[in-house]
Amino acid sequence: IDPVYIVTACWGPLVVVLLMYITKLMKQIKEYKLKIYGFFIGFFAFGLGYAGSIDMMVESFGYFSRFLGDIFMLLGISLISFVFVQLPSLKEVDWAKKLERIVLMHKSGTCICDYNFLDVSSKVDSDQVSQYMAGSLIGISQMITELIQGKKQLEVMDHQDKQIIFSYGESLIAALIVDEYYEIYRKKLTKFIDALEVIYQPFLEDWEGNLLQVKPIEKLIKRIFS
Repeated sequence: IDPVYIVTACWGPLVVVLLMYITKLMKQIKEYKLKIYGFFIGFFAFGLGYAGSIDMMVESFGYFSRFLGDIFMLLGISLISFVFVQLPSLKEVDWAKKLERIVLMHKSGTCICDYNFLDVSSKVDSDQVSQYMAGSLIGISQMITELIQGKKQLEVMDHQDKQIIFSYGESLIAALIVDEYYEIYRKKLTKFIDALEVIYQPFLEDWEGNLLQVKPIEKLIKRIFS
């Protein structure tokens, strides 16, 4: 048996597994779509290069075909490798199951909303307990930043089986409480803060605590964190 056929047969299962992994990522984690498209482009370039380097193509178009084929295969493998190392692990596909709570705060310390992901019937809330929580979270963030005299603000706080991820905008601060830290949460929090500051920009700069001006945001939470 020609070794080429053996190698080709071994590539088959690997390609199938990779495609299943990539397809699942595309469905569950929209933020990585551009990188996934890059993966497919690299895969296509590799396939094109492989086709150009086979004996039949070399016999028809000469060694220039093999030369181009080798270049395309190298480019394809390089692009696939570059994209693949930036993709999340497979366990990150279930990121939504690790969500617990998100607290949105104004930089003044006022809680704008407190949303519980574990209770699907819950509504966006900002009661007295939420206000106390918001003040505590902002206080902890500022205190740690001042204690270590760092230029960057607190981004992640680890408390045993819980992680609190902070994201800062010009006027808003969001704290996401999760069971385990995934990089996808950082991307979604940034997207969430940016969207809110664009929508409510006229009110936020001189905001005096009127919650009616910055509601409703429940739909935006569900759209980004789903």
